[in-house]
Order: sequence, then structure tokens, then C-alpha cells
Amino acid sequence: MIKKRIGNKIILAVIAGMLVLTGMGISESVSSAANTSDKAWEFALSYKKTDVNYTNKRRKDNNSKIYVNWQSTVGGDLTAITVGAFGCYSDSSKKYPAGRLDGDKKRFCVMNGTGKYALTNYVNELGYSHAKIGLRGVTGSGVARGVWSPDCAGSYTVLK
Repeated sequence: MIKKRIGNKIILAVIAGMLVLTGMGISESVSSAANTSDKAWEFALSYKKTDVNYTNKRRKDNNSKIYVNWQSTVGGDLTAITVGAFGCYSDSSKKYPAGRLDGDKKRFCVMNGTGKYALTNYVNELGYSHAKIGLRGVTGSGVARGVWSPDCAGSYTVLK
């Protein structure tokens, strides 16, 4: 009977140890999960301009979508913007289209009105360490303002 009690205590100790180790693994992966801090962007955009305006590059930690929050438009009637994903290396200012895995990899998606979006991209899959977004006006003109992060942690309207 004493042996049975000792055996039960050993089993409980092993299970408790496994739970502790599993819990540590979860908290460790969450704390190093992604670069989700918001950085502001602001560009004067117009459907008349074909130029693309780019944000600064930022480290991209995983293969999640890119978070884009178009918050407001000032001084105009801008109602739609195209946005594209670009990959970069940490030691270079050159950007590479990263909206597709095949072909030229370049793809722009339309944001119809202000809101929070999740931009499909292949920055990590194509081997780039950093991401940036490119924006261009589609309808109307004005100064568009918002925030973005290279890694997306929520569920938003998906742009693909």
C-alpha cells in the first residue's frame, strides 16, 4: 500500500512537471511572437498620381499578414487606396515585391474606405527579414493617415 502511494505521488509529480514545462513553452512563444507595434504613416494621395508612397522598412518576425489601419483622410475626397507588400533586407534600402509567390510577386489590393485590414504577403516565405507597404490613391484625393505593423495579431478584413 505504501508503494502504491509513492507511485501515485511520482506520477503526479511527473504530470505537474510536464504541465509546468508546457506552460513555459506557451508563454515563451507568445512573448517573442511578432512585431505588432503600430507605426504611423501619412501620405498625400491622388488618383491622378501613379507614384507609390512607401513606409519605412520594419523587421517582420513571422509569416502572418501585415496589419494596415487606414484611420482618416484630411482635406479631400479620397475613398479608396491600393496597398502592396514589399520585402527588404536589413542592410539594404532596396525593396522587392512580396505580394505573390509566383510570377513577378507584385500585387496591390484595394482598401475601400477607412478601416483595419490584414494584407496577405509572402515576405518571410521569400526570405526577406523586413517589410514595408506601398500605398497609392485610387479614387479621389487627400491626405491619408493611419498606422501599420509588419505582423498581424488580430482578425481584420483580409486583402488578398
